Amino acid sequence: VFRTEVRDNNLSPAWDPMKLKAVLLNNGDPYRPLRLKVYDYEASGKHRLLGQVDTNTAKLAEAHAAGAQLVLEHPSKPGPCGHLLVKGFQAEVHPSFLDYVSAGVEISFMVAVDFTGSNGMPSDPASLHYMSPNGSPTPYEEAIMGVGKVLDFYDNDRKYPAFGFGGQQPHMPVSHCFPLNHNPANPECDGIPGIIQAYRKALTIYGLSGPTLFTPIIKAAMAHASQPTAHLRYNVLLILTDGEIMDMDDTVSAIIQAAQLPMSILIVGIGNSEFANMEILDGDKVRLAAHGKTAERDIVQFVEFRNFKNRGDALAAELLAELPGQFLAYCRARNIMPPAAPPPPAGTVEPSAASPQPPAAPAAGEPALPGAPPPPPVFG
Repeated sequence: VFRTEVRDNNLSPAWDPMKLKAVLLNNGDPYRPLRLKVYDYEASGKHRLLGQVDTNTAKLAEAHAAGAQLVLEHPSKPGPCGHLLVKGFQAEVHPSFLDYVSAGVEISFMVAVDFTGSNGMPSDPASLHYMSPNGSPTPYEEAIMGVGKVLDFYDNDRKYPAFGFGGQQPHMPVSHCFPLNHNPANPECDGIPGIIQAYRKALTIYGLSGPTLFTPIIKAAMAHASQPTAHLRYNVLLILTDGEIMDMDDTVSAIIQAAQLPMSILIVGIGNSEFANMEILDGDKVRLAAHGKTAERDIVQFVEFRNFKNRGDALAAELLAELPGQFLAYCRARNIMPPAAPPPPAGTVEPSAASPQPPAAPAAGEPALPGAPPPPPVFG
């Protein structure tokens, strides 16, 4: 189950604290038998047993509270051969992602679409923004629909701020953050269909330009994530882009700041670029750092769309795979627990344990999970 570090040439060793999940330690049963063994380390690997004690998690907690020692015995030698002192014992409850969602935490979805010239003119069949006469979705629309239909389950009002970047209206400077619905006062779109509709209309208003800059979009998402809310809201910014960014240093600095806010950033690479900088931003191998500051957690997930062409569900699964862990890292660092469930309305009669009521049938097309919002499999 667990092995401590070695303490050399020490007859009274003190080991570092051990941190174990309950499922590994005792599978949630505080009375499940545990055997603690102490060995004399040998470089050959043939370690010599010094003594052992049979106990359980409940007894370890009691021994710590009482300051009592556990007596070590050797299976082939009579009498005690040593003692163990439990110098610390603490049980921590770490709620799951589903615990938070079931308690009413909202996942708020934002989207940003690349309008830079490298996508190709929308009238060109080779363009990533090409509007096919037969109504086939663009790669950008496929990605939005694939991820959005999952996040739809977690956003209470299903109103999504949607932006473009790298676009330009006639006789106007290039904009690196503009609302797709052409309404700066309220950039929210009604559901995923609303995003698609606004995206298509924006392509008739904005010409494709450049360069590709992420910082303004991330700053806008940070402003949204900083707004006070009556309940915990975790914000997810989806950026869809076809190429490398021109403001890498500023983007890294912005992400480091954003890691302190309740937000994550999902990046989908559209097209056939190399996307080397996106892999760096992903931060799975090396935590992002700049100007002496390191991101407190990883908040970026990058996926290449070409690996999931015509597989929207698989794209969503890969893109959202790290989101629960990123959310939990934010909550645990701030000791944020799931909000208490609101009391039932006055006069409500709750079903008794003796006569449980069957769960309501889910709406058509929705996964069923009685007693909680229906989480799609990708959040497992």
